Amino acid sequence: MLDFTRIIAGVAGQRETFEELVCQIARRVPPNGSAEFRRIHGAGGDGGVEAVWLLKNGEEVGYQAKYYVTSAGIDWAAIDNSVETALSTHPAMTTMHIAIACSLTGPTKRRTKAGAPTANGWSDWDAHRTQWTSNAVALGRVVEFVPWTAPDLEELLTRPETIGLSDYWFGAIELTPKRLAAECQRTVDALEERYHPEDHVDVSTRSVFDGLLHNSALGQTIATTRATLVDVRRLGRRPALLDSAYGARLDTVDALVTKLIDSMAQPPGPRDAAAYSGWESTALELRKLLFESIQADGDLLSKAEDKTKATPFDEATPTPIEEGYDRASLDYHLHGLRKLQDAVGDVLQLTASSACRADATRFALLDGRAGSGKSHLIASEIERALASRAPALFMIGTDFTTHGTPENQMLAHFEWGQSTFDKMLGALSARAEAEGTRGLVAIDALNEGAGAALWRSTLQGFARRVLAFPNLALCVSCRREYLDHLIMPAVAQMATTVEIAGFETPADIERAARVYMDKRGIVRPATPWLNPEFSNPLFLRTTCLALQAEGRTAFPRGMRGTSEVLNFYLTSTGRHLGTSYDGSDVLVGALRSAVLALATSMGDAMRDSVPRGDAHRIVEQAFEGFAPPASKTWLETLRFRGLLRYDPDPHTDTKDPLAVPVDVVRFSFQRFGDHLVARALLEGVPSPAGLFDPGGKLAFLLAQYGVAYEWSGLFYALFLHFADRYGVELVDELPGGLDDWWDKWPVEDAFVDSIRWRSPTAFSDRTLELLNRLSRHEEDITALLVELAVIEDHPWNVELLHRNLISRTIAERDAFWTVAINAAHDDPGHPLVRLTDWSLNSGVGQASDATLGLALVTLAWSCASTSARIRDTASKAVLSVLATRPVLAAPLFERFTGCDDPYVVERLYAALYGAALRTLDPATLSKFASVAWSNCFEGTPPVHLLARDYARGTIELAVSAGLCDPSIDLARCRPPCGSTAPSFNVTKSRVDARGERVGARSILSSCYDGLADFGRYVLEGRVHRFSEARLSGPRPVTAEESGEAFFQEIVAGRSDVESAFSELRAAYAERRVSFDRDSFKVIVPPADRRRIVCATASLLALLTPAQRRRYAAEANAWVTGSGGHEWIIPGKGKGAKFDAQKCKVWVANRALSFGWTADRFPCDRSFRKKRAGRSYRADRQEVSTDRHDGTAGAPGRQFLDEAAMGKRCRDLRQSARRRVHPRPRTFDHACRPGGDDASRSAAGPATRLRTAAGRAEGRLGGGSGPA
Repeated sequence: MLDFTRIIAGVAGQRETFEELVCQIARRVPPNGSAEFRRIHGAGGDGGVEAVWLLKNGEEVGYQAKYYVTSAGIDWAAIDNSVETALSTHPAMTTMHIAIACSLTGPTKRRTKAGAPTANGWSDWDAHRTQWTSNAVALGRVVEFVPWTAPDLEELLTRPETIGLSDYWFGAIELTPKRLAAECQRTVDALEERYHPEDHVDVSTRSVFDGLLHNSALGQTIATTRATLVDVRRLGRRPALLDSAYGARLDTVDALVTKLIDSMAQPPGPRDAAAYSGWESTALELRKLLFESIQADGDLLSKAEDKTKATPFDEATPTPIEEGYDRASLDYHLHGLRKLQDAVGDVLQLTASSACRADATRFALLDGRAGSGKSHLIASEIERALASRAPALFMIGTDFTTHGTPENQMLAHFEWGQSTFDKMLGALSARAEAEGTRGLVAIDALNEGAGAALWRSTLQGFARRVLAFPNLALCVSCRREYLDHLIMPAVAQMATTVEIAGFETPADIERAARVYMDKRGIVRPATPWLNPEFSNPLFLRTTCLALQAEGRTAFPRGMRGTSEVLNFYLTSTGRHLGTSYDGSDVLVGALRSAVLALATSMGDAMRDSVPRGDAHRIVEQAFEGFAPPASKTWLETLRFRGLLRYDPDPHTDTKDPLAVPVDVVRFSFQRFGDHLVARALLEGVPSPAGLFDPGGKLAFLLAQYGVAYEWSGLFYALFLHFADRYGVELVDELPGGLDDWWDKWPVEDAFVDSIRWRSPTAFSDRTLELLNRLSRHEEDITALLVELAVIEDHPWNVELLHRNLISRTIAERDAFWTVAINAAHDDPGHPLVRLTDWSLNSGVGQASDATLGLALVTLAWSCASTSARIRDTASKAVLSVLATRPVLAAPLFERFTGCDDPYVVERLYAALYGAALRTLDPATLSKFASVAWSNCFEGTPPVHLLARDYARGTIELAVSAGLCDPSIDLARCRPPCGSTAPSFNVTKSRVDARGERVGARSILSSCYDGLADFGRYVLEGRVHRFSEARLSGPRPVTAEESGEAFFQEIVAGRSDVESAFSELRAAYAERRVSFDRDSFKVIVPPADRRRIVCATASLLALLTPAQRRRYAAEANAWVTGSGGHEWIIPGKGKGAKFDAQKCKVWVANRALSFGWTADRFPCDRSFRKKRAGRSYRADRQEVSTDRHDGTAGAPGRQFLDEAAMGKRCRDLRQSARRRVHPRPRTFDHACRPGGDDASRSAAGPATRLRTAAGRAEGRLGGGSGPA
C-alpha cells in the first residue's frame, strides 16, 4: 500500500505535490464525454477545485485535493469551505471528486464518555456529503460528491493510463534537477572535443528545440507573427469602383483574418499541436482570396490609368477630382492588400518552420556532416532546457550496444533497472507536467556504437513508446551519410528532419566570427564562409585555437598556408585519438602519413575516394606499431574523429540486385582533400609546361566544353598551387591559353578563389592584369580587394586601394569605389561589414599595429559611401580602434592629408573626437589635440562645418583638462575661419545647357524641372526655415519672438486689451480641426470659426490704426499659429522668403560641377534622390559654414537644427541591391593617373546628385572648385 507520507516534497511542501499528483491522475483518467481539461492554479484562489474537466454537454467535473494523512486529522471545515466555494464559482459542475491522502476509518464498538459511538471517517464523510448535497439542491442543482481516498488513489495509480506516476511522485525514479544535471554532464563528458560551452554559438537551427520543448520562445514567435497580422488587417474604406462580387470576397477575407487572429491568440498547449494545421488551412485559403483580390485591384487600376492616358489634356476641362480620388483609393487599397498578403505569408512560413513542425510531431531528426555541430547543439540545448527546469534525458550512440533493446539499455544507463521503460517515461512525463513544459529524450549520433545494427529495426518502436506520452518529445541525430542505412522511411515520416550545416546563415556566421575569431584577436580570413571547412564548428574552433596558441592574428595564406591550417587540425586531432597517447604528439606523424598516403592513392587512381578495403590497408600501414583504441580499427578511429567519412560507392550498379554495396573513403573536408590530392599530383613535377596537354598528367581534368564538373574542386586547388609553386597563372598553361579558356566555367571563379588564398609572393603583374580583365560586377571586384585589405605585407592590401583612391578626383573615385561599396548597405556578409564588425569587437586589441593601421585606412575610405549605415558603422569602428590604439591616430590623418572628400574628412575628425571623449589618459588626450591642430587648423581648415567642430571639440577637451600643447593657437581653432560665401547667381538656362551636354536630364528633373520630386519634397522642406537676411543687418526674429515683443509693448498693462488678446489666442488654440479623407480638406466647425471672428473683432476694436498695422505684421502669425516658419525683420515686418528655386538650381549645378556624366555613370538611376539628399546635406553645410564665419546665413539656433537634420537627410533607405552591366576598371600597382581610367569606371546606382551637392563642402574654404 502506498504511504502518502513518503510523497516527494515540492517548493511548498508535500501538500503541493499531492495536489499535483491528483491533477495528473484526473487528467489521465477522464470522465465520459470529456472535452477539455483545465488546471486551476492559485494558492487560496483556486475557486474550490484544483482542476476541472469540461464535458461536451457543457457540464463540469471538479477535483479537490486535501493532504490529510490520517482520518482523525481531517479538517472537515476546510473541506466544507472548498465545496461551498466550488458550488458558487462553478455553476456547471455536476460531479466533484475530493481526494484525501489517507484511508477513512469505519464504525467501531468504541464509545465516548457520554455513551455515544465514537466518530469515524466514513460517518463524517456521509454527514458532510449530505450537507453538501442539500446546499447544492438549495441552489437548484444536483451535484454528486465522490471520495478519492488513499486506496482509491492507489487503484488509479495502477491503471495503464497513470503508469510512472507513482514511480516519480514516491521517489522510485529520481528526476530531481540535480540528478538530471549530473546525468547530462556524464554524457557531455563523453562528447569530448565535440562540445565546448565556452565557445558556444547560437545558430538558427536551434529553434527546433523551441518546438520540441514548447517553450516561451515559441510562444513569442507566434505572438510576433500574430501581431503583424493584427497591424495590417484593416484595409480601410473600400474603393467605389469595386463591384458587389469583389465586396463579398473581401467580406470572406475579413472573416478568415478574424478567425486566424482569434485562433492564434492562445498558442497551442503542449498537447494541442494539431492547431497548426488549422492555421495553415485558413492561411492558404486567405492567400488564394488575396491573390484574386490583388489581381482585380490591379486590373481596375490599370484601366483607370489607361483611361487617363487616352484622354487628351485640356486645361479648360481638367480631370474631375473624383477620378483622381478613385485612383488614389484603389492604389491605397492595393497597398493594404499586399501588406496583408505578406502577413499571411508570414503565418504560412511560421507553420512550415522547424519549430512549429517539431512542436506538432514532438520528434526531431537532426542530420549533418561530421563536425557540423549536431552534438554541440543537442548538448547546449539540453543544458538550456535543464536550466529552465524542463526535464531531459541525454545519451549518445556509443552508450548502446547490440546486446539488448534500446529501452533496457537506457534503463541500465540511468541505473533504473528495477523499473520498466514505460514507468520511466511516465515519471518523466509527470515531472514535465508538474513544470508546465515538455520532457525531452535525446540521443546523439545514432550512427555510432551499435549503429544501424540496433536502430534500423528498433527506432520506430522506440519512438512510438516515447510519443505515447503527450508530454514528451524525442530528438535523435545521425550523420548524413548514414541516414539511408539507419533511418527507415516510416521513421522519417514521423519526424521533423532538420539539417545541421554549421554556420550557414549570415547571423550564424557573424556570431561564430565573434566567438571563435574576434575574441581571440584573429582577423577574419578572406571570405572563409564560402568554404565548407570554415562553416564547420569543429574545424573552425580547432584552427582558431592553434592560431591563438602560436600568437598569430591572421590565417596563413598560400599553398603553404593551406598546409599549415590543415596541419593545425591534424595536430589537434592526433593528440586526441582516444588512445593512451592522448595529450602527446606521438601519433601526429603517423596521422599525417596516413592522410598523405590516402591523397596519393586518390591522385594515382584519378578518383576523389579510396575503396574502404584499400583505405584500411593504407591507414594500418601508417599506424604500424601503434595499438588502436579498443574495439576500433585505425580507419574507424579517423572516421570517428571526423577526418574521414564513409560514402556509398557511386560506381556501384544500383540496378543489379546481386551487387554488393561497398563503402568508399573520402576526406570530410573537401577543400583540404583537393589540396592534398593536388599536392600529390604535382609532387616531383619541376615545370607546369604540358601538364594539361593530351596525355599530360592533368589532362583528365578537362572535358569537351571546359573543366570536368566532378574535378572542379581539384581545379580550384591547382590554380592556387600553380601560383605558389611555379609563379604562373594556371589559365596560361591550359591548351590554347587565356583566349580559349578565360570565359569557360569555372576558370574565372578558380582565379578569384586563388586570390583569396594564395601567398603574398604569388602576385605578379600578370595577376593584376587578370584582375582587370575579370568580367565581374564592380562591386564584386571591390569586395574582393576589401577582403585582402588588412593583410600585412600583402601586395593587394589597402595600400593598393589607397594609391588608386587618393590620386583620383571625387567623380572618378565615386564611379568605381563609392558605388561599389554601397552594396554593403544591405548585405550582412559583405567583407566591409565583416571588417567593421571585427573592428568593433573587444578582441581587436590583440591585433598588431600594422593590421589595425590597414583596417583604419579601409574604414576611412568606407566613409565615402552614400549609405548612412555604412558611414556610421565605419565611423564607430574607426573610433573604437583609435580608442584602443591611440598611437595610430597621427599616421592615419597624415595619410589623408589633401583628401578632397568631405565625407571622409568629417568622419575622421568625428572618430577622433569620439576617441578623445572616451579616453581617460591625459597623454592620449594631448596627442589627439595635437593631431587635430596639425591636420585641421595649422593650415587651411576644412570647409565642412562638422569637421571643424569635431576637430575644435577635441582641442577644447584638452584645453579644459589643462593638457593643451602651448604651440596650439586657440584663436585659429575658433570661428570665424574665413570661408567664402556661396554664390547663387547661377542661372537656370546655364544649368539646363550644362545638363544637356552631359546627359543629365534626370538630375535636372529631380531638382527643379518637371515633377521635381526631390526639389519639392526634400530641398524645399529643408530651406523653408532659412532667412535671406545678412548678419550685417538687423537680426531677424521668429514669429513667436515678434508676437511676444508686441504683447509686452502694446498689450501688457491694459487689462481690457490683454483679456481680448488672450481670448483670441484661446479661440485659435481650442478650435477643433479635422481632416476629410474623401475631399482632402481641413474642417473647422462653424461655432469655432464664429468664435475666432468675434475675438478678432474685439481685439482690433481696442487697438489704434497704427497698432493694428503692427499687429498684422508682427503678432498675427504668432496668435494664429501659422508663422512657425516665418522670419520677422524688426521695424520692417515679414522678411523675404528664402528662394528655394535658387537652391534647387544651385544643387543641380553643383552635382554637374563634380564631373558626373552619363558615360561615367551608365544606368545610374536607383540612388538619385538619395545622393541628392547627401548633396543637399553638403549644401546646407556650406551655407552653415558661411554663417559660422560671420558672413551670411540664418539665425544661429536655426543652423543647429538644420545640422542635426542633415544627418537624417543622409540616411539612405537604399533599395534592393541591383546588378548592372559591368564596365572595365583599371587598378594599377603605382596608380599612374591618366589615360582613360576615369571613363572606365564602374556602373552603379545613381551617383549624380551625391557627387554634386553631397560634395559641396569641397569648395567652401577658399573657393576651390567651380562655383
